[in-house]
Amino acid sequence: MKKQIPNIPESREVKTIIGTRYVLLPDGRVAGLLKPMSINNVIHYNLIVDGNPDYIRANPEKLIEMTNKHYSECDWAKPKNKK
Repeated sequence: MKKQIPNIPESREVKTIIGTRYVLLPDGRVAGLLKPMSINNVIHYNLIVDGNPDYIRANPEKLIEMTNKHYSECDWAKPKNKK
């Protein structure tokens, strides 16, 4: 039995919507750009994840790791202690 090779669509680029802080994604959705912040000369972004009102702070390396698994499974993700 031959294995079927999936039809992988060619990659489409993200396009900037001129005059705004938004981009048009390949699937037609619109996303806003996050403002980077620098901590000890390392760029970080504040993200709201899973609708939780608390945010996580992640650098680009952590964001790349999050493309492969949920942030709660990442080694650097620790639950926040709330009082």
